[in-house]
Amino acid sequence: MLYYIIPLFVCLIAIFRYDMAQTRQREGKLVWIFLYVYLIVLMGYRYEVGGDTLNYMGYWNYQEDLSDWQLTFKEQFAPGYSLLCALSYTLSPEFYVFQLIHSFILNSLLFYFICKNAQYKFSSLMVVFILTYLYFSTEILREVIAVLIFSFNCSNLKNRKWIPYYCGVFLSVLFHYSAFILVIFPFLTWVKFDKKYIWCCLITGVLLMFLLPIISLFEGVVVVGDKLSGYSQDTTHGILADFMALLRSWIFPLLFVLFMKYGMHRSIKYENLIAIMTLFGFAAYFSPIIFSRFSNYLILFYAISLADILIDCIRSSTVTRNNAIILFFCFILLYGSDYLMYRRYMMWVPYYSIWNPHHADRDNYNKN
Repeated sequence: MLYYIIPLFVCLIAIFRYDMAQTRQREGKLVWIFLYVYLIVLMGYRYEVGGDTLNYMGYWNYQEDLSDWQLTFKEQFAPGYSLLCALSYTLSPEFYVFQLIHSFILNSLLFYFICKNAQYKFSSLMVVFILTYLYFSTEILREVIAVLIFSFNCSNLKNRKWIPYYCGVFLSVLFHYSAFILVIFPFLTWVKFDKKYIWCCLITGVLLMFLLPIISLFEGVVVVGDKLSGYSQDTTHGILADFMALLRSWIFPLLFVLFMKYGMHRSIKYENLIAIMTLFGFAAYFSPIIFSRFSNYLILFYAISLADILIDCIRSSTVTRNNAIILFFCFILLYGSDYLMYRRYMMWVPYYSIWNPHHADRDNYNKN
């Protein structure tokens, strides 16, 4: 547990020292570099940490080197990811080498994205860590690369540069087929938190009544059809788990944005993308695996928007500061509880490294 507390503690100190005061930026860069290197090493040299990491280690037993790699969309793994695996295996057959390369790519893109888009980078990193960092780093090794590619490609979406945007979408698809959902984003640029949003929720609810017939249309599509068919069968994880998931993915983000936009009269950065994310969060109540995956592409924008607004409010008047502090503690309790429910934290705790390898029982948390 200590290994995960260290970056959170460093971020917390840095928030007060640099984000709040916005001084001593040179010192702040050194702390930022420390966190960057620390997380690369933490995730790169882990040993059997993460539910799906165990599955990827199993697949690695059948991994081939670059001389046997072929460009194909008919395999379980998208060609971009399979190429990355082949390149890593060519360098070394040890799985930790692939982990280290993957960790370097993930953290480099993530830290650069935060630097370029967040006003308060340490606050944003802390929110990202609480929201999704461990999940991104150990559970969705393929999809996270597609997610990070989109995080940079969204500028083309915002500027309506459709040719570069769809080239970026294709690049994301090369790493995970769920990135096909990005094809429809240009048709959703009008979605905001206004009166139309209510209609969006109603229409989404109606469409979900026909989810299975719609998914059946993709049954003939190689790989994608089988995945969708399997995921669509997963509809509930229990009343409490479903409600808490809905609270995290739809209710809290929705109430937070409405309060900030209409109650505090704050401008919402990435309002369109967060609105789309909450629609996916609402839809995930009916089909958790499919739509929660789609939400992955948007959660980073939610994270940095939330962090920037909260720190701005805390640095403002007393009333605004108190409201922001209350919201922050609600955020910590709500999203922190996700690690405690059904002992989900055991996917990452205890932490073992390749220098201290142990076989932990994480079988109950493996996901396909």
